[in-house]
Amino acid sequence: MASTSQLNLYIQLILIVGLTVGLLLSKRKKLVQHGWLMLILTLLNLASIIVVMAPVAYQLLTRLTLSSFSLITILHASLGLIVLYLSIRLLTIWRFQKPGSTCYRMKDQMLKLYLFWVAEVILGIALYYQLYI
Repeated sequence: MASTSQLNLYIQLILIVGLTVGLLLSKRKKLVQHGWLMLILTLLNLASIIVVMAPVAYQLLTRLTLSSFSLITILHASLGLIVLYLSIRLLTIWRFQKPGSTCYRMKDQMLKLYLFWVAEVILGIALYYQLYI
């Protein structure tokens, strides 16, 4: 049976695919579908943080010294906080306004979020291999 960390790895890969689908939806001007998909992906990401990542981080912090905390871990966690903040912020803006001009004004921020999120997942995969392989 797969560990929760291994299942979380699969979830993160699904998130990458979902983010790419979301990017395609936005390019095709399907903004409502894009917004709903991003909401689902953000909630899935938040659930994986609460259920898997936070407990693993707590275990790492309690058994390791800060000097042995890897750069990958620090970068992954930092990007993860940025991604969580930006995704919740953008979704809040989206939920309280009609799609259209608001979305187009946020296009640059959404692209940054996409790039940060992909980088965060790549670092998470690297961290998984560092911890478990």
